[in-house]
Order: sequence, then structure tokens, then C-alpha cells
Amino acid sequence: MLTVVLYAAMVMGAAGDTTADRVLGQPDFMHNSVNQGGSVSAQGLRSPLAVAIDASATRNRLYVADTYNTRVLGWIDAASFTSGAAADLVIGQPDFTSATCNNGGVGAGSLCFPTAAAVDGSGNLYVVDAPNNRVLEYTNPFAACKGVFPCIGGMANEVFGQGGSFTSTFGRAGTKGLNNPQGVAVDGLGNLYVADSGNSRVLEYNTPLTNTTADTVFGQGGSFTTGKCNYDTLGLPTANDLCLPEGVAVDGLGNLYVVDSGNDRGLEYTNPIAACAAVFPCAGGPANEVFGQGSFTSDGCNSDTNNLGDTANDLCGPAEVALDGSGNLYVADTGNSRVLEYNTPLTNTTADTVFGQGGDLFSAVANNGGLSANSLYYPEGVAVDGLANVYVADSMNNRVLEYDQPLTVSTPTATATPTATATATPTATQTPTATPTPEKLTISPSSLSFGNKVTVGTASKPKTVTIKNAGSKKTGLAVNIEMESASPSVFAVTSECEQKLLPGKSCKASVTFKPVDTTEQSGRLMISDNVTGAPQSVGLSGTGKAAK
Repeated sequence: MLTVVLYAAMVMGAAGDTTADRVLGQPDFMHNSVNQGGSVSAQGLRSPLAVAIDASATRNRLYVADTYNTRVLGWIDAASFTSGAAADLVIGQPDFTSATCNNGGVGAGSLCFPTAAAVDGSGNLYVVDAPNNRVLEYTNPFAACKGVFPCIGGMANEVFGQGGSFTSTFGRAGTKGLNNPQGVAVDGLGNLYVADSGNSRVLEYNTPLTNTTADTVFGQGGSFTTGKCNYDTLGLPTANDLCLPEGVAVDGLGNLYVVDSGNDRGLEYTNPIAACAAVFPCAGGPANEVFGQGSFTSDGCNSDTNNLGDTANDLCGPAEVALDGSGNLYVADTGNSRVLEYNTPLTNTTADTVFGQGGDLFSAVANNGGLSANSLYYPEGVAVDGLANVYVADSMNNRVLEYDQPLTVSTPTATATPTATATATPTATQTPTATPTPEKLTISPSSLSFGNKVTVGTASKPKTVTIKNAGSKKTGLAVNIEMESASPSVFAVTSECEQKLLPGKSCKASVTFKPVDTTEQSGRLMISDNVTGAPQSVGLSGTGKAAK
């Protein structure tokens, strides 16, 4: 058995299988260190959360949200890069060696822990700048390089969520507001969709290149002014509800798919913009189909009716979603350390193919069989290029994997590939693999307010948040707290919690507020860790008092 696993780890895949063929962020499939074990560079990655394909060029371009390096990297030819290749373009930093949140201050040139990206039919890039409560649009960044690489990307051209201001970071609702957005997508008509996670809704913008006011809202009972999880019931989900959505995608028919992460499910809305009948603002929904739950009114990690743990019908903490040109659906099932593929998602909510678990739809082991071209550890992002190659942001392995046309030769199903499963994990089809208890992190309080009594130019006394590993002391896993950072610059982390927390253990991080004027300020304390849904965040707010 050991020989089989080692062999599988060294062999790349081929077209028609779920073994990765190339890797970015690491020199090979056997490494997973932060920034390739060194300092920040054009080759390394640190917990990437998203990938996006620019299909507007003959050679499809690839973007990666290199989240914990606070930047977006671009490769000019997604289909031909070699493993470990250096990026051609960087956005959000002045060079390839910097990784500072809001480097140089909040503005059109800065980013802070970007979580998602999407590209429209003209090559314009949209980036979710989550802690700054905004989405930024960059007009065809590769064209601006004029063929000279490596290239430092330019400023953003448009901002969503901040009323047109590039220096504001305030989280809010309304048609112009955003609160901790997590996902973004563009349909074939150029309409923009944003998973506004903190407001438990999805917003749609009809003409995003000229208008940053949302036209359609999904969730919240059709209201643009509320932001409650599962708005229309007593905390239970329905087809009208959303709770902390993270991912969005649109197929060629205009059908919208949403990863409703807080309810551990995916939702499909059949051509909702057409249903608005050109009357805006519009209340989108209800959803027409649900993935990962037995019904629209159930929720919970791996909660299908057979209760056998994760199966082809389950989801646990899903993060992102993508579609290929044939309408096949891909979901990053983060909590189960796998990516699921559905052949006919408009009629079938049972997954047909699994990436990251050796073909076993009953397994949810992180790096199953050991780190290799077959393994995944909390995949957060997924994308498909024009050739049907699949790309996965394998966040905790600090890499992006590419699979050459995995559905080309055949379309595997749970019962159609017994030999592949038996070769990699001989007992997997006989006994469901035990799933490790997911890490649980509690952060208290969820927000820090410094009030209006801190004099401009002076620093407040520190305020503290407690970070606790709330997992079971018997079966829970350790949590690695990697880093804390605060933005914008008026907030500063004065004591950090960078350690491994065993179940039941806690630590503290402290933040101060140093206002530069008397305007209201809001921001976020970002806590980087290895828990599903990371980074975690704590809201920060304060208003400076004029000096006497």
C-alpha cells in the first residue's frame, strides 16, 4: 500500500482524470510551504483563495487571489505554464516582493486580503477586496502591460461598495454598500454579481462599467437595506434565504449559482435577470434548486438524509463555484477537502466526480494519502478555462493545481470508477472514511468600537479579542493562528496570537485606534488561520475627537 501511495504522489495526471498535471506556488507536488519556504516572490503563494480565467484572449490568462500575500497574481497563458512558474503580473503591491495590507494607504492601488476575482468578456478584472468592504475593477490589466513582463499592474478604475470613494472602507447595506464581500462573477452580458457575505445577500449590477449601484438583490426578502442571515424565517433557511454566501457563478443560459456557505449548500436561480423583466430595482429569487441539502429548509455540514458523513449529496463549508462551457458545475467543498463536479446541475444535484479524495465520495481527509497531485487541503477556489482545464486554489497547501481536461475521456461517477478507487484506496468503497472533526474557532467579541473619545493624533488604549479553539478536547484538531492584521492604518495590532491552539485553548490579540481626523472610521481585524472560511474577521470602528 505504501508503494502505491508514493508512486501516485510522483506521477502527474493526464487528460480525463482527477490527478493534477501542473502546480503553481510550489516547485512540485510534494511541497506545500508558504512562499515556497522563502520570502515573498513571483513564484510563491500564501493561502490563495481564488482563481479566475480571462477567456477574452486567444491564450486564456490566469489570475490568482494570493490572499495572505495581499495581492493578485496573473499569468499570461493559463494553458502552457510549467509547474512553479513565476507570475507575469502583480496587482495590489508595488513589486513582487511586498505583501502589506493596504500598502501605501487605502486607495485605488491597494488591496487587503483579496478573496475572489472574475473577468468579463473584454478582459476587465474584478477583485473582491473583502476587509475594505469593496470590489475593485481594473480595465484589462494585461493590455496595460503592453507586452512587457514582468509587469506591475496599475490602479483600479472603479470601486463598488464605497459610494465611488477609493479611500473609504466602511461596511454598509443599501444599493451602494457592501459588507465583507467574498465572491464575484460576470455573466455573458457583462452583468456583475457580488456575494455580499456580511449582508447575507447577492447583489447584481446591470452596467458595472458605468454604474456602481446594485439593480437586483437576492436574499433579504427583496430589501436592499437589511442584512440578516436567513432573513424571512426564525433562523431556518428557505428558497428565499441566504446566510453568509461566498461564491457566485453564471452559466451560458443566464442561470445563477450561489454558494450559500452559512447554510452549507449551493443554490441555483433560473435566469433571474430575465425574470426581472427589465424592471429595476428587482428582488431576485426564490432559488429553483438546492445542492448539499435534502431540502431548502435543512442546513448543516454533511446533512443529507443517510447521515453517513460526506457523500455525493453533501457539502460542508463550501466556498466557491464555477461552470465550464458545457454547463458542468464545480463546487469547492472546502470543509471536506475536495472539489465536486455535477454533470447536469439543472436536473441533478448528486455529484458525479470528486477531486482530492482519490475518487472516493465518502472521504473527506485533508491531503488524503499524503501530499501529492491527488490531494487537496481546504480548497477554496475553482475555475475552468476555454479548453475545459480545471484550476483549484488549494489554500492550505499554498498552491494552485491545474487538471488537463479532467472530463474529456470520460465522465466518472461514484459507481463508474471502482477500479480507480480500489487502486488508490482499496477499502474506501467498503467502509466510509472517517472524517476528522472540523476545527471550530470562536472569536469574542465580534466587533470592537473605540467610540468618539480618542483625540486625533493620539492612540487609544488597546482593546482585546479572545480567540479560542472550541473543538472537542477528545476528537478536535489543533488550530494554527498564523497572523493578525488590521486595516485601515488608523487601527494597529499591538499584541498578536501567532501559535498553535489545542482544543479548548485560547489566546488574545489587541488593537489600538489612532485617528487622523474626526471622520468616522471602520475597518477589520483579520485573523489568518487554518479553519474553514479563513481568514476570520472582527469589525473595527471609531471616530476621532478634535484636539483642544
